[in-house]
Amino acid sequence: MTLLPFETVELKTNLPLSEIRKRITANMEKRAVIRPFGSNSGKIFEGWLGEYQFELQNISVSHNTFLPVIRGTITETPTGARVLIHLQISVMSAVVLILGLLGCIVYGGYVLLIHKSLGVDLLIPAALFGFLYVLSIVSFNSEAAISKEHLQKLLEGQWKANNASD
Repeated sequence: MTLLPFETVELKTNLPLSEIRKRITANMEKRAVIRPFGSNSGKIFEGWLGEYQFELQNISVSHNTFLPVIRGTITETPTGARVLIHLQISVMSAVVLILGLLGCIVYGGYVLLIHKSLGVDLLIPAALFGFLYVLSIVSFNSEAAISKEHLQKLLEGQWKANNASD
C-alpha cells in the first residue's frame, strides 16, 4: 500500500510485443468525454495505445474519482516483454484533492490565529484533512489493485519482485 496516490511497478510477460498490442487493443476503447450511467461495451479499459506506450484507465460504472491513470512503456526482451507501469490519479482529481487539503490547512491556520491555542477548535480541520487523505489513499490503492489485476491477467505476466528501479 502506498501513502501517496501514485505507484510504479513492472510486469514481465512471455508475450511478444505484437500480442501485447493486440490484447490491449481488443480490451480498450477510445476515451469517452462523458460516459452515461449503465453504458457497458464489455471492454475493460479506455485510453490510447501507441507503438511502445499506452495510457489506460479502467472503465468504471460507478464513476470513481480515484481511478488510476495507467501509463505504460513496453520494452521487448529476449523472452517476451517487460511493461513499466506508472499508476496515478488523474490531474483533475489531484487538483481537487490538493485544493481540499489546502483548504483544511488554511482553515486550521485561521482557527489557530483566532484562538491562539491548540484546542478542540482544530479538531474539525484536522479531522477533515485526515478524512480526505485516508479516503484518497484507500480509494486509489483499491482501484490500483484492480487495475493491476486486470493487466496481469490480460498480459499473462508476473510482477517484478522489487519496485521498478533498474
